[in-house]
Order: sequence, then structure tokens, then C-alpha cells
Amino acid sequence: GKGTRMQSAKPKVLQTLAGKSLLAHVLDTCHQLTVDETIIVHGFGGDQVKSEITNQYTQSSFTWVAQTEQLGTGHAVKVTLSDLPKSGQSLILYGDVPLVSCQTLAALKAANTDGMSMLTLTVDNPFGLGRIKRDQNGNIEAIVEQKDANADEQNIREINSGIYCVDNALLHKYLP
Repeated sequence: GKGTRMQSAKPKVLQTLAGKSLLAHVLDTCHQLTVDETIIVHGFGGDQVKSEITNQYTQSSFTWVAQTEQLGTGHAVKVTLSDLPKSGQSLILYGDVPLVSCQTLAALKAANTDGMSMLTLTVDNPFGLGRIKRDQNGNIEAIVEQKDANADEQNIREINSGIYCVDNALLHKYLP
């Protein structure tokens, strides 16, 4: 992201919180988990992001993938497919969401028993956010964006966080 709402020329993921960048908080949390590889998808200010993170994490190795058009989370994951192993699982996180705990991510990974798990939350005011539509058995049926939601769906308070744990085989099968 461009960090426009933060009124800064600095990429959003490099904005600081408690003395370090938002992305550094996310990376630190990830490294508390057992991960084989960290792929960072970058867009706006990618060279600056890569330079700052590489300088800060001199002992870590990251795979950097450019997303030249910002077309959403699915597209961001799609551009990683040539670098993404065909087996295993991927945690899909946002570089500007720094306060997700290691315990929450571990629980998300543990919940992935059928190929995919997603982190949802219930909020008082879901305006502008994707609603989680469930069937009568409580299974997720759809994610309905604000602009597409009918009156009943706009009353749903459970929202999509955009944070997922997905089997890599599914990503390779469906994203292309």
C-alpha cells in the first residue's frame, strides 16, 4: 500500500509502530512459528521495502516477488506460485497487520484440517468489510463484499480478516 491515509510518502508496511516497521512486526511473529520459507510480495515502494527489511534481517533469507499490479490478495498469492512449493501449507498474511499473535497463527494452522482455514472476527461496525455468509450448518458459504451485500448480508457482523492458512496444492490448482 501507498500509505496515503497515513499522509506519508513511505510505503505503508514501513510505517513504524513501537519502534519498528509494521512489516517487521509481522515477520517477527512469523519467525516465532516454524516456517520453511518466507515469501514477501511487494508493490508500491518495493525497492525501499526490500532494502530496509534486508538490512534489518541480515541473518534471514526471504524470497521477494513483485506484484506489479495490485489486484487483491488472491492475485498477490498467484504471483508467488513459481516460488511456492507444491506441497505444505502457506500462511497468507498482510504486511500492514502487525498485531496478530503467534498463538492466533498457530491456532489457524492447527485448524487447517481440510485444506484451508481462515481467520474471521466479529465487529460492531462491519461497514466496508467482507461479510462471512454461513449456511445452516455453520459452514462458510461465501465472502460477500460490502458493495455486493444485500440488506440481510449487510447486517452480518462476522468479517473476513484476509488471513488464511491454505494447502499449497490447492493454491497451485485453483489460482491459475
